Amino acid sequence: MMKIGNFLLFFWCFLSAAGPSMAEPTETEKIRLLTQAFLEEKVQQQRPQEDHDDVLVTVRPINNHLHLPACDKALTFHIQGQSLQRNTSVKVSCPGTHPWSIYLNSTIAVKKKVIAAKYELPRHHIIEDSDLMTV
Repeated sequence: MMKIGNFLLFFWCFLSAAGPSMAEPTETEKIRLLTQAFLEEKVQQQRPQEDHDDVLVTVRPINNHLHLPACDKALTFHIQGQSLQRNTSVKVSCPGTHPWSIYLNSTIAVKKKVIAAKYELPRHHIIEDSDLMTV
């Protein structure tokens, strides 16, 4: 019974010590979220709202072992090429006192509604509205 009590006490101390820091995003997580916001804005600029229904931007997490110094200036973001691709690398740079750069990989998925046949249409069939659906 004492071993369970010791384990629970240890576990509670661990959660108490790590609790507040777990609630706040780390610096690398903030960089990832800023990069995601940057990409979402770029997608909106390149594709008018009527061109797509749903956009999902995912930026892969930064390795936790990478310790970047705090940036005392605004981060800069640069995408290689003119248009966004499904898989896009973004260069995030700190032009501050202790400059650094990192490349983050992201995935951009744009879902559009398209018209499709409700069922297999026979050859030489004249297509009518009732034959079609939006998916």
